[in-house]
Amino acid sequence: MSDSTAGIVMIVIGILVVMEGRIPIGGNLPGDLHFHGKNWHIFVPLGTCLAASVIVWFVLRLIAKR
Repeated sequence: MSDSTAGIVMIVIGILVVMEGRIPIGGNLPGDLHFHGKNWHIFVPLGTCLAASVIVWFVLRLIAKR
């Protein structure tokens, strides 16, 4: 992968992280864990991370086949 492609991928990932609360599927997938108590809240996005990983892997495979 060239440096410019890696830079573009990093910019897209950064934008998605910043817009996380505005993306309707972010954090609502099966496998995402929510723990909360009276004064605390923990969110572990296992399902979201798995889905993002598969999508990024697929896109990078398509780019690498060129």
